[in-house]
Formats: sequence, C-alpha cells, structure tokens
Amino acid sequence: MKPNHISESVIDNQVISYFNSWKKDYLKDITTSTGVSGFYITADYTGSIPRQWPSGTDALSQSEAHGYGMLIFVIMDDKSSFDGMNRIRKEFQSSIDPRFMQWLIPDSKNPSHSAGSATDGDMDMAYALLLAHNKWGEKKYLEEAIIIIEAIDEKLITNVNRVNFGDWQSTSTDKSRPSDWMTGHLKAYYLATDNNKWQTVTDNLYGLINEI
Repeated sequence: MKPNHISESVIDNQVISYFNSWKKDYLKDITTSTGVSGFYITADYTGSIPRQWPSGTDALSQSEAHGYGMLIFVIMDDKSSFDGMNRIRKEFQSSIDPRFMQWLIPDSKNPSHSAGSATDGDMDMAYALLLAHNKWGEKKYLEEAIIIIEAIDEKLITNVNRVNFGDWQSTSTDKSRPSDWMTGHLKAYYLATDNNKWQTVTDNLYGLINEI
C-alpha cells in the first residue's frame, strides 16, 4: 500500500529522513580485538549467552539484526555502511561452520568468543549480498553470497526440505520455524545458483503455509 495524496518526491524524502534518523541511532562503530574495523546494528537479543564465553561477557547485537542492517543499507544505496557491516559479518564466524556468522556479537569484541549461527540472519545476509552484486556490480558480493548459499544448502536444509534453526541443529529433523521460511530469498538463491533444490524447498514451505 502507498499513500495516493503525497507525491513520490515527498515520499522519497520522508524515507530518506527516517533512514538517516534510524542510522544515527542504531549504526555503531566497532573495532575488533584483531584490529578489523566496521559497523554493527545495536540490538537486544533473546536466548542465553553461550556457556563457553568468559564470565561477565555480554552481547552487543545478534546476526538477525546484522542481516536486517545489510538489507537496509543495500536498498538505500549506502555502500560504505554495507561494506563495514560485511567486514564484521566475516570477522565473527560461527564456531560450527565459519561460512556463517555467529548469532551474537560479544561485547568483548573478540571473534574467538564464538557461538553457532541463526538461520534467518545468514539467509538475510546472503540475500543482501545478491542485491549488492545486482546494485553495485562487484563480483565479490556474488562470490560471498554463493559461499553462504552453499553452506545453507549443506547445513540448514533438513532431510524433509525444511530449514532448521542454525548450524548447531541436525539436518535429520522435521523441526522448523515460520520466521525462517523466506521463500523470496530461496527463489533468489535458485536464480543465483540454478540449483533445483531451492525450488523444491520453496514449494515444500508453501505447502506447510497452506496446511497451517
């Protein structure tokens, strides 16, 4: 839906104004303990701090927020912020499969304080990288997207063609959650890889939606 009593230019300016306000409030600088600089989106998190993290370590953000941020920045044509987010994505790797981002960014800013992944965060980041390749034309974005997409295929698609919760969950399960049923993303993965599996998973998820 879109207002029919406001001009396109006014709508555009309102979106840009809100984007700039949001960015000022939520985009944060970070330099990791290994010296890599970039950005993250400040966000609360649900769930528990990983047991292996040092006592007293909290989290600055989560991978879902990181995925949202990368999508917003590519849509708003903010390449500098996108690239800074992408650097941090690659720095905080999942302890289970380093092709994914770990689901929490520790306030120690130490990448070795690692955790497993969260499916929806990595799905958003892969899709954002595909959009970045389409918008800015740099092959590196497509190559990085393909790495994540292949990892999703191997670690996050269950034996009944659903998506699991993260790389810490077995693929031999029927457990899945609707917040990860991003059928538009899956269709984009098919277009990027020509892998028919993505069509199969998409159709299966539509079947689940219809059943519900």
